[in-house]
Amino acid sequence: HSLTSPIATLHPVRQDIVHDFAAELNRRKINLAGSFNRMVAERVAAGETEPDPDTIEKLHADQIIDWAMRWQKGDETVWEEITAS
Repeated sequence: HSLTSPIATLHPVRQDIVHDFAAELNRRKINLAGSFNRMVAERVAAGETEPDPDTIEKLHADQIIDWAMRWQKGDETVWEEITAS
């Protein structure tokens, strides 16, 4: 699956970070669907072409990994990015 494959190829320690991040998302009752839809809409509004569905899923996986790694290092700004209107 194009969303889970990039995570599955990570080192097990990094996979655990992503899993912990997912648990924190759940604890905070945050659904990423709105964040991802907003990000795609912002790209299109900025004049970029709309990516195909497979590319969108890869971008989502990359974004989840980025947020998880930053969160693990104590970067609390990830929550602002995720929940920004």
